[in-house]
Amino acid sequence: MGKNEVYSFKKLPIIGGEYSVDNIEPTDISVHFTLTGMIHEQIKDLPDGTEVQIKPID
Repeated sequence: MGKNEVYSFKKLPIIGGEYSVDNIEPTDISVHFTLTGMIHEQIKDLPDGTEVQIKPID
């Protein structure tokens, strides 16, 4: 790993990603917390089992 990197899920488990080594990669710490924070903020009030669609932002 490089400086300012953390291990981060490629696809978050909360949206269907697996808890496996294949789903983890080194990621810049600011990117990790920005993206995971945005996703968690948007889905925090959804009931368990709700299907969501993740769309990239421009």
